Amino acid sequence: YQWEKDGVIISGATGHEYVASQSGVYRARFSRISRSPSSTQWEKWSPPVTVTVGASAKPEIVPLTTTLLRGPDNAEPNTIKLKSSIKTDKY
Repeated sequence: YQWEKDGVIISGATGHEYVASQSGVYRARFSRISRSPSSTQWEKWSPPVTVTVGASAKPEIVPLTTTLLRGPDNAEPNTIKLKSSIKTDKY
């Protein structure tokens, strides 16, 4: 396998999977020849895929009850109710 980002071969990316961590235009190709295939022994390049990396929202965890837990001598179960600052129907 050979992977390319923005028209440049990605060094060391020779597996059937590649995890892109940067924005760019990616494509891949493979050869059935395992060692040093010539330019005619590669299959056609895949259609290009544009990858964009965006900042994901980091939710704030909001306590709905006290966050202080009872000591081990208390027999009641210790629970804390939390919710995310991201609006959902459930929490």
